[in-house]
Amino acid sequence: MKYLMTLLLTVAVAYSCGDTEKSKTPVASEAAADVHKVVAQEVLQVNEYTYVRVSEDGNEYWVAAPTTPVAVGNTYYYGKAMEMNNFESKELGKTFETIYFIENIRTTEAVNATTPASGTNQMVDNTKPVIEKADVTIEAKSGTITIAELFQN
Repeated sequence: MKYLMTLLLTVAVAYSCGDTEKSKTPVASEAAADVHKVVAQEVLQVNEYTYVRVSEDGNEYWVAAPTTPVAVGNTYYYGKAMEMNNFESKELGKTFETIYFIENIRTTEAVNATTPASGTNQMVDNTKPVIEKADVTIEAKSGTITIAELFQN
């Protein structure tokens, strides 16, 4: 968890210090409608991330997404990306000259799609869960005390 927080803080600082001029790379756009169609060339799995060398319109580059099953040769889609330069993955023992951190990598263009992940029976669900409140009543057993009574005494 400490590693994840350090990584997120580093990404945030690096992102806020970046140039205001848009890069000419294929993933620089942050428009919501911007969907990138890529083909996986190489996949490196670690604890919390999937690193994928992808090709898009003849350009090859690296992306990193939360752990997701990805198969070499398959086509995937992603939206927003944040560029990191000279990013060192301690788990891989590798420094990426340029890598793009993405929210997710999916098998369809639809942003909120639920699609089968490549080569597995898992489903990739990019929708947020709905949390509902429920009234719960727990009957106290004889000879026990409630939490309220415990704190009072």
